[in-house]
Amino acid sequence: MIHERNADRVDCRLVLEGANSPTTPTADQILADNGVHVIPDVLANAGGVIVSYFEWVQNMQHIRWEEDEIRRKLRDIIRPWLQRR
Repeated sequence: MIHERNADRVDCRLVLEGANSPTTPTADQILADNGVHVIPDVLANAGGVIVSYFEWVQNMQHIRWEEDEIRRKLRDIIRPWLQRR
């Protein structure tokens, strides 16, 4: 957990949030003020959530997609979102 008492000791340029809400709002501001970029948990975990959905679809329809097709489908979903940023 990164919070207001330890955020100023974070020595990096990028924090990739893997857990749910691992930084407090105050820590986010401290990190930003120190030039540390934070990739939020909802974005960092999006690929895994999408692929879990693909797995659910395959199970419901009793079908199987090859890895290349899953990667293409994931790329088709994420790439347009990233291009809007």
